[in-house]
Amino acid sequence: MTLARLIQLALRSRRRAPAAWGAMKRTTLALSVLLAGCFDIDALTHPRPDLSGRDLGTDADGSTCTGPNVLKNPGAEEGLTDWTRFQVSDVITTDARSGSNAFDVQPTAPDEGGLYQAPIHAYDGEHFCATLWTKTLAGTPPTLLVYETDAGGNEYPGGLHLGAAADPASPDWQRLSVDVDVTRSEVTLKIEAHVTAPLLGTRFLVDDFSLSRAQ
Repeated sequence: MTLARLIQLALRSRRRAPAAWGAMKRTTLALSVLLAGCFDIDALTHPRPDLSGRDLGTDADGSTCTGPNVLKNPGAEEGLTDWTRFQVSDVITTDARSGSNAFDVQPTAPDEGGLYQAPIHAYDGEHFCATLWTKTLAGTPPTLLVYETDAGGNEYPGGLHLGAAADPASPDWQRLSVDVDVTRSEVTLKIEAHVTAPLLGTRFLVDDFSLSRAQ
């Protein structure tokens, strides 16, 4: 069974067995984060389209997206507007990477925590680059996730794009990124800073979310 299939089954169990959801999601996403540190999971499960012949420019991690950032309030300059949080998320004004504010995430339960923005409309053949900057102040570092969902917010099979987790040993701002190739006629995307099974006292900052198209 592939890693992508394991994650898909875990997410589907949320709707079928809510009581078992927390334990299964902690196990599968923890395994995903561990393997993401060793492999490019997205490249293994989502083959890249042929981008030859396009003048796209190159991102710092080799991505090819030069379009504008389609996210609203990407750096918390308008507080938590346009973002949905689970567990405790707030805004900090004393330690932003850019601008005046950053998102401040402090999970209070042992299962998961973070914040996300959705929906962002996407179409077959489009290529997106998702990035965020994060600083781990204590405990478990976050992971960058992008979901492909239908109009009702239900994830498509194989629709989870998983970036590597931040390095817990680094005290500095770190850039996380993941590429998304859309292969369905019409989807919505959800971008999320996520932590699974956080250690007690976990706290991390997030700033400068970005989701841009290849042009």
